Amino acid sequence: MKVQLERRLTSCPSEIECVVCRKRFEPQVLRSYLCNDQGLIQGDCCPKCLKLGSDYILEKVSDQTKKIREKLDSMFLESVAENKVKLPTILQRLSKSLQVFLEESYELQIAKMAIYNGFNKQKTKLKIVFDRN
Repeated sequence: MKVQLERRLTSCPSEIECVVCRKRFEPQVLRSYLCNDQGLIQGDCCPKCLKLGSDYILEKVSDQTKKIREKLDSMFLESVAENKVKLPTILQRLSKSLQVFLEESYELQIAKMAIYNGFNKQKTKLKIVFDRN
């Protein structure tokens, strides 16, 4: 991440929210944008957070990310808890196991054929070499 400085435009609101500390502040003549590695603006950064330095900014953004993930996890678990969990039947398990077994057997057969055909090609090349002499 990096901080990008830009001129404050006249259309800029009188108060904006800091992307780091989430407090509202009055933008100065120069606006400080927090940008990701691709250069996309993530939001404004207040002068107080800038003064506290890059380690502080990184820590605060990481904390926010953790909180968002925890909230998403919580929401997911709540949605799962509201619904019934439908388990596969024994017949479905056996059918799927058989399907996987057949697919793996088929793949193994193809691999054996490839090895066998490769070995036969090498034998043919050796035979041609010996036949010439």
